[in-house]
Amino acid sequence: MSDEEELRSCWRDVRATPHARTYRGVRSIRTGTCEVKVVVGKARPKNLPKCLNVMRHSPTGFEWGYSGSGPAQLALALLVDALGDRDRAVKLHQAYKARVVGVLPQNEWTLTQIEILEVVKQLEDRLPG
Repeated sequence: MSDEEELRSCWRDVRATPHARTYRGVRSIRTGTCEVKVVVGKARPKNLPKCLNVMRHSPTGFEWGYSGSGPAQLALALLVDALGDRDRAVKLHQAYKARVVGVLPQNEWTLTQIEILEVVKQLEDRLPG
């Protein structure tokens, strides 16, 4: 399934079940690679699409715990998935990276869609006009 198809299938659920989405990032101790899964309700975890078709910060994948291209790609992907709105995600992802993704624990973390939306509201409240 392409990133675009995965996003479309994820977006169908966004507004109906905002409380049910959970995101979990894990860094492999052996390889150092980062994997991020999204779970909707009680469904099986799926890979979070990288959203390279929206913006290409890091074609090699996600990262977190610092400020760079991999964390920017993760921030964008989290916001696209949690908001279901590419324009808002693009507008906010660098601020979200600085506020959340850049300070996530190195080995593993969990975020809920509600937590993401709370930070988005705070960031949008600070935008001029």
